[in-house]
Formats: sequence, structure tokens, C-alpha cells
Amino acid sequence: KSKKDKSSAVRDEIDRLKRQLHSSPNDGATSATTATTTTPLANENLADFYARTSDHWNQRVVTQTQSAAVTDDDEDEGIRQHLSQKEIKRAGFAMARVRYEELKPILDRIGELEGMSSKTEAGKGDEEGQRKSESKKKEKKRERRGR
Repeated sequence: KSKKDKSSAVRDEIDRLKRQLHSSPNDGATSATTATTTTPLANENLADFYARTSDHWNQRVVTQTQSAAVTDDDEDEGIRQHLSQKEIKRAGFAMARVRYEELKPILDRIGELEGMSSKTEAGKGDEEGQRKSESKKKEKKRERRGR
């Protein structure tokens, strides 16, 4: 394959993985904005991901707890409705961890491909720089001869 074909294939795979990343079914997302807030950023660790998206995850815990309380027996209802903030955060973090670990392999592959792509782009820039430098040298020689 030519460099152009490889570069195109890398870009195509990056695009495919990014679409997969933002359309992963288990995040509970109901809109594109929510999908963005429940998807880890490139090079984002779990703690940073949770810190950035904690409101979403904690709200999901509360919503699920309320839904469960409505459908459960009356005796369980009192227990489920009274989660402490600490319990909500712990459950929210657990949800965020599941989402993060689900998407981490995709994020790692995108990072790997983008690294390959940037090296290829840098190589192109170096080649172009060399050609420009050589043409400038030739131009200077011509100028010196013309004097």
C-alpha cells in the first residue's frame, strides 16, 4: 500500500471508532449532548472522567433509585429512597467506572492511530521542508551567479 492509502485507512478507522465511541448503547444517553458527557475524553483518566460527569451519574442513581422505589414493595421503599450523598456518589462512580472501562479499549486504539497519523503527517512536513530548503539553496546560487 502507498503512504496515501495507509494514511486514508488510518483516518477511516479513527472516524469509525469515534462514531462507535459516541454511539455506545450502554451509557443511558438520550441525546447527543448527553452522549458527549458520558464519553471519556482522549487521555482522560477515570477520576477526571467522573469529576467531569459526576452530575450525570449521580442523577442516574437518584432516578433509578426512585424508579425502583415505586415498583418495589412498601417495606423496601423506605430503604431505597434514603440513600446518603456518599452512597449516591459511590454508586455514581461505579456507573462511571463501568462506562469508562467499556470505552477504554476504543480510546486507546484511537490514541494509537492518531499517534501513527501525526507521525505520518510530520514525515510529510519534513519532506516538504527539505524540498523547500533545497529550492531556496538553488535560488541563492542562481542569485550569486547573476551578480
